Amino acid sequence: MRTTVVVAEDDPLTRMDIVEILKEANYEIIGEASDGIEAITLCKNKKPDIVLLDIKMPLMTGLDVSKILKEDKVEVCTILLTAYNIEKYIELANRNHVMGYLLKPIAENYFLSHLKLIYKNYTKMKKLKIEVNKNKNQLENRKIIGKAKGIVMDSKGITEEEAYRELRTLSMEKRITMRKLCDSIVYAGEYE
Repeated sequence: MRTTVVVAEDDPLTRMDIVEILKEANYEIIGEASDGIEAITLCKNKKPDIVLLDIKMPLMTGLDVSKILKEDKVEVCTILLTAYNIEKYIELANRNHVMGYLLKPIAENYFLSHLKLIYKNYTKMKKLKIEVNKNKNQLENRKIIGKAKGIVMDSKGITEEEAYRELRTLSMEKRITMRKLCDSIVYAGEYE
């Protein structure tokens, strides 16, 4: 499957050049925007893998767009394109989870190699984030199950293993997950 891209650049000639470079490199262009509002709409509707944002656009800057995409939890590799190598912009980009900051004018080889590297690092980071959340949920589940087992053990005077078996059996009988059952027990603070 090809990597999908939205290109947001207010200068039509620059945008056309970027689109052509990307198409020749086998990227799929799924949207073009000439201002920040169009860029946000395209990202929310089309869900691209990458969005290339010019910093200076009408109606809303690329930095504003990146901030809104972050706040709205739009999963996209955001890369800023700019002729301005200004520290303030870089700092704001970093706060808004921008993955890359590429300078214009675009040199094709430089642009493509950096784009590939930025997107590869983004996908690695995204996988790590998923793994961290998965591990966090598993740890939280274990904590809740452990608390619920303790409540069952105290109320029935049984061993940890017996309490776990009882919870597992009740979970199957009630056709709810162990987590939901244990949340209820911990919330109530008792087990009868």
